[in-house]
Amino acid sequence: MSSHITAVCAQLQSIINKRLVTATGRFSPGPEGIDDIIIQVNGDSGLSPGLDHCTELASGETESIAGFGTYCCKEIEPVEKGPFSWWPSIRRVKLYYTWVIQKLKRQFKMMQSNPGFSIVRVLLPVLVLLLFTSTIHAGDDDCGAVGDYGFVCGINSAEDLVLVPGTKWLIASGMAPGASIMLIDTQEKSWSTLYPADAPRAVQNMATYGACPGSPDPNNFVSHGLNIRAGKDGHSTLYVVGHGGREAIEVFDVDASGAKPALTWTGCVMTPDGMAANSVASLSDGSLLATIPLQTGRDISEALTGGLTGGVYQWSPGDSGFEMIQGTELPYANGIEVSADEKEFFVAVSGGFNVVAYSRSNPTTQLRTTAPLTFIPDNLHMGSDGRLITAGLVTDDPVCGNLQGAEEFDLEKFASCPRPFVVRAIDPATMEGTDIATSAAIETFSNITMGLQVGDEIWIGTFAGDRVAYGPLKVSQ
Repeated sequence: MSSHITAVCAQLQSIINKRLVTATGRFSPGPEGIDDIIIQVNGDSGLSPGLDHCTELASGETESIAGFGTYCCKEIEPVEKGPFSWWPSIRRVKLYYTWVIQKLKRQFKMMQSNPGFSIVRVLLPVLVLLLFTSTIHAGDDDCGAVGDYGFVCGINSAEDLVLVPGTKWLIASGMAPGASIMLIDTQEKSWSTLYPADAPRAVQNMATYGACPGSPDPNNFVSHGLNIRAGKDGHSTLYVVGHGGREAIEVFDVDASGAKPALTWTGCVMTPDGMAANSVASLSDGSLLATIPLQTGRDISEALTGGLTGGVYQWSPGDSGFEMIQGTELPYANGIEVSADEKEFFVAVSGGFNVVAYSRSNPTTQLRTTAPLTFIPDNLHMGSDGRLITAGLVTDDPVCGNLQGAEEFDLEKFASCPRPFVVRAIDPATMEGTDIATSAAIETFSNITMGLQVGDEIWIGTFAGDRVAYGPLKVSQ
């Protein structure tokens, strides 16, 4: 094992101690390539006690550290790149460990009192620094409600959620290597893996998606934004922004005619120049609209200071590929949705802190826009009442700082500091809105991306976390 590899084990409930887990983390580059690894299970971060533990240990060898538990480095597996071009390289680490729950607070105290150890370097964002795979699907000890919100725990970075038409089932994306696509039972408050599961199914629709080079690698698949369109006889079409082995909009048939929905991959549309899309919307003729927030060479700091870093792209069956819609150049085009009559489309603009409306027939100018929002709008979905629903973290927080007007955006700092969040419903005709869910910062649930109304509940996703939230829907008109 190479030197300067530190594996840090996080808190586990005592009932599942001594188990083999797989986690993926981003490593801060050190003088010899790696600084440290942070692993998080069920919302509790483990802090690295230094750079020398697990140094040059043979596979299977352990080292005990007073106050920190027992470490055992099992495997280091390099991976070429993260799911996005702007992510750093990722390495995978398998750990076999025990952890004493009562020692976690002592660890935090020791770290904070050590001036030679950078707490900032350790408390890096959950997703960008840490991606983990859990097999615990419900009932975790630390999964209790916080305020009005309950949680379904063990779900890995469910960045987006859609409701399978006419059912109780939610489909959740997994914005992390190994997470893929998950299925949530909104009544039982439990989840299971939907794709790739044990035997991923693929039947390519060559008539529509003949240019697609084949089904994605199920072992290297990361899912992001989602859109679902109802079909006939219990079938729907699911559109997934896919990363990992390739950048594409992946298309699945959803068969909900049985006891549980099943997915079959049917095709894809590759994004131009391998750029990473964020969200996708579908039209009744099979056409797609997708946002690409950061075109090649652009970064988030540019977007949050108003730079036009991306835009909206369109594709129709028969086209060779996506083409950008001129006039939709935007500072981090994020969520996207179309109107019920398909004459307009709407974009959540993270760098503009607003939602804008465009005419499909003449998108060269914006039709309408919301007033500046107090949060960073992320995903965008049409609610059952015809209002647009977007959500995000508040921009100005006394603990985490103010994002608006900042010259530099530190994604690591942003993702690692829990902020209050807002879910807002917007009238697409007037672009006026009301909050339908809000919360103060929740330590175990942050990095909010979206809200979805399911009956009298609001379900909330996150780009970096191990759970989804649900809570009562505020009555608002």
